[in-house]
Parts: sequence; structure tokens; C-alpha cells
Amino acid sequence: MTDGKLVDSVLGFEYDAGCWLGRMVWERPQNQYRDGHCSAFCFSLSLSGFPGWV
Repeated sequence: MTDGKLVDSVLGFEYDAGCWLGRMVWERPQNQYRDGHCSAFCFSLSLSGFPGWV
């Protein structure tokens, strides 16, 4: 906190529609090997609630 910089950040969103569930996550961790950052975006889709599916 002495430098006033954002070190690691994670932002996520989840939507539940009953028969499917969607998740989006954006992550920006601090890179320990060089002075910089890298970003990652993840998306997940889960299907459920369909007849015959376990």
C-alpha cells in the first residue's frame, strides 16, 4: 500500500437461469518475474435441469 498501486485484481459475474449457469471471471495477477501484469479471462457454462441428465 505504500506505492499506491493495485497489485492483484479479480472481477467475476455469475448468472443462473435455472437450466444453465454462466460464469465470467477476469483476473490480473502481479507478475513476479518482470515489472508488469498479464490478464486472464475465463468463461464457464454449466448445463443442468434437463430431463434424463444427472
